[in-house]
Amino acid sequence: LRKALARHAAISKDAKMGQGIDRHLFALHKLGLQGGRPHPLFEDAAYGALKADMLSTSSLYSDALMLGGFGPVSSGYGVAYAAAEDLCLFHVTSRAQSTRDFSAALLGAVTDMASVMSSTKSPKA
Repeated sequence: LRKALARHAAISKDAKMGQGIDRHLFALHKLGLQGGRPHPLFEDAAYGALKADMLSTSSLYSDALMLGGFGPVSSGYGVAYAAAEDLCLFHVTSRAQSTRDFSAALLGAVTDMASVMSSTKSPKA
């Protein structure tokens, strides 16, 4: 789990810096449209699936904030979250999905992760 968390942090950092593959493809698609020469790749069902986000997240933790929210993507979920040393807060939204079921699954996953993390030693810094 610690390796997965480290890998996720690295991928998230790359995405924040514009290094995610989706940003490059998005830019190429837009340039093709602007130039009047869209590439057939962007009509492929696989590209459609790649850009169909089911989950959009945003971290909102700050001592200055008490509440926050994050809207859902068109056909999926929006999750605002705050993680600190001793707490995790989530705000889950959706337009047409089962927000209650997703929230219950999220709670189960976080509970399981907390159990795993508390039963293992922290790596030495």
